[in-house]
Amino acid sequence: MIAKIVAFLFDFIYMVYFSITGQSGINGLHSFNPSPKWPFEKYIRFDPPFTATPSFVYGLSVLDFAHTGNVRAVANIRSLTRTGVVLYLNKWADTVMYGLKISWMACPK
Repeated sequence: MIAKIVAFLFDFIYMVYFSITGQSGINGLHSFNPSPKWPFEKYIRFDPPFTATPSFVYGLSVLDFAHTGNVRAVANIRSLTRTGVVLYLNKWADTVMYGLKISWMACPK
């Protein structure tokens, strides 16, 4: 019984700590041979979830492309909830892109 109470308290403290401090990561694709398949879409689950929809910021951390053409890249957030976010990365037209990654951070408002 005491082990269950300790486990519950640990989980509760963990959830509260990360709900008030924020979460971050780096996501995307990067490879040379073969080049990645675009578009890239990924659901990132916040663990633990926030108590409300967090503030979310992101920026490019990797942009690798062939020097023979134009650079056309897009990085969007498709949806943002208290439990997760959907990232969308893509290129278009004749762009040959080997890598596109973003660094992100979610924090309570």
